Amino acid sequence: MSKKISARKKAQIISKTDGRCAYCGIELFDDDDSTGTGMTVDHLTPKSRGGTEELGNLVLCCRSCNSTKGSKTLEEYRIWFTWIDVCREGGFSLSQLNWLHNNTDLKQRFPRKAARFFFEGAEQ
Repeated sequence: MSKKISARKKAQIISKTDGRCAYCGIELFDDDDSTGTGMTVDHLTPKSRGGTEELGNLVLCCRSCNSTKGSKTLEEYRIWFTWIDVCREGGFSLSQLNWLHNNTDLKQRFPRKAARFFFEGAEQ
């Protein structure tokens, strides 16, 4: 986890999801690189896309989810996560998948429940 985050802010971020990855829900352990379950902080709206360091834009996540989400927005990640098998098996890039999702009947032809991330269930 970043050294730039104060201990108080770190505790607030961890408490949002009770120490679990905001996306997949796996229990996280501070700085555990050996299993990939080490804590990282992700920006819901990436800094490269105008995201801030405000607490509301920061969530705890595992290294795997953080790496997979990369600079995607939350909605881009949701689309990618919902259609991951199409991306992998069909060889589609995220931009191609977004185009198909927005400009074709993909959603009607292959109905799927949109991905719901762990933190969205934790908020209710």
